[in-house]
Parts: sequence; structure tokens; C-alpha cells
Amino acid sequence: MRGTSRKEMEGTWKMPHGEREASIKALEDAILGKGGAPIDVFNRFRMEKDYATRAAGFLLQDILAGGVSHEVAREIMGANFFGPEEWGTHYSLRFSKTQLLKAFQFPWGEGVLDGPCPFYPRKRVAETHFAFLGTERIPVPDANGKLHKAPLSIMGWHQRHPKSKGQPYFHFDPDPWYSKKEFAAKVLRFRWYLLLKEIVPHSTSKTWEEQGGMIPSEYEVPNAVVEVSKDMLCYTKNSVYLNPSVWARCDDIVHFGGRRADVGCFGANGLHVGRWHDARDSHIGVAVSRKLPANLEA
Repeated sequence: MRGTSRKEMEGTWKMPHGEREASIKALEDAILGKGGAPIDVFNRFRMEKDYATRAAGFLLQDILAGGVSHEVAREIMGANFFGPEEWGTHYSLRFSKTQLLKAFQFPWGEGVLDGPCPFYPRKRVAETHFAFLGTERIPVPDANGKLHKAPLSIMGWHQRHPKSKGQPYFHFDPDPWYSKKEFAAKVLRFRWYLLLKEIVPHSTSKTWEEQGGMIPSEYEVPNAVVEVSKDMLCYTKNSVYLNPSVWARCDDIVHFGGRRADVGCFGANGLHVGRWHDARDSHIGVAVSRKLPANLEA
């Protein structure tokens, strides 16, 4: 949908009558050519929202350059999806029309989401991954309980979910060791993310270099704010702790000597953000995030 003008986003009622009728006739002819009944198809458009959504996703495939609309992605991903509607429901966050237009395209198509997971081949990506729309700001309460928008960093998550308010919260709260660290102030980008929910299987007890060798070319190791956001949003929607007994190594270096940020051991004591060097540890695996398709990279 990049480059789509406001006129192109308007409904068909804005078209001249003759053009609209000719367009409908062309669609009817195509349906007839496939052996279908146009009246039945158009009735389904009107009466079955899921059918209309899937049909729209198919019609927009060329425009979406291999992806699908986020509504189709939500239908496929189910509970493993956190998009504009979920942000509104759970965080009272509203997006501008410009943002919604930019977010209309979910970057990965049905072939990826319904296809086999590279890490669990007997399962679909939609089962093993969590998708969410990243946003640069999040509503947080001030001293009087009134919401205002703050940068969505790890420390921004702390403001939104203090331990005093219950789960989800951070283990190191209200005075985390990383409060002044650069990695904890990194702001999430406004874009779609698709992450493996758990650490890469069998990635514990390996060095950073060894873990890197386990990652397919279409994946990368995310920053800690991305991994934290996945954990917080998945719990917010599903009340599920991800990586409850292991840590997910992230890309951020938080100390001299190569110590990286690790996120995990999420449970009744909150979400842990730790630091460990690149050596082997039986409780530290690695996090992975699907790379954006080349045509959508910023």
C-alpha cells in the first residue's frame, strides 16, 4: 500500500457510475469464467466478514508485495497477534489515519504464516511465533493517574507496568540495574514484528557465535526492547509467560567485555532482564525475529 493516494483509498461510490458498473461486470465475468455464481459470491461478501477479508487480501496481493492485510494476518495468527485493535483495547492507544495506512500491510504472506516453522517443522509459523505492531510511544499514567504518551522503551514499559499494579511487571522494579543503560532507553520502531515465542530450540549451552550459526538467513537476533515487547504483549493478551525457565540472549551489548542483554525467566516474580557474557550457559538460549522482506526494509 506504499504510495497509495487518498483518492485510491476512497470507496467505489466515488467512481463514475459507468466505471463502477464496468468494474463489477468484469468481476462477475471472472467469477462466471471460473464456474461460480456471482450472486452467491457477492452475498458472501456482504454476510461473511471473514470471507470478505480473505478475498480482499487476495485481491491486494500484488499491491501488498507478498504480504497480506493485517486483518488477514490476525485471522491466521489468532491469539498470537497484537495489532492496532489490540493496542486500542488493552492500552487505549489510537493510531492516526497515516499510521493505519502504513500499518495496513502485514509484511509476511499466508505462505509464511501457514508454512512450516523453521525451528519446529511439524508446526506452522502461526503456531510458534508471535506477531505485533511496534509503536514508538505508549500511554503511561502520571502521578494523578492521567495518561500521557511516553517513548516505548524498556523503561517506558516499566512506567506502564509497575510492579505495584500486578502482572505483567519486571523483576527488577522499581529500581532496575539498567535504568541508566543505553539499551534500556532504545525506542521500539513503528513496524510489524514476527518473533519466535520461545528461544531457538537447543540453543542453550552454546556461545554467541555458535548460536548465530543456528539462525536461518531470514531471521536475526532482536534488540532487548523488541524481545521485552513480545513478552509483555503476549502476556497482556493471553496471560501466558514466555520463556519461564530460560533466558533469551539479545543483540544489545550492555557491558564492556561483551556482556549482552538477556530477557526471560518470566513468571510469578516478573520478567527478568539480565546481563551475561557470550560464553555457554545451560539457561541462556537465543531470541530470533523474522527479518522484514527486502522491499520493506527502512
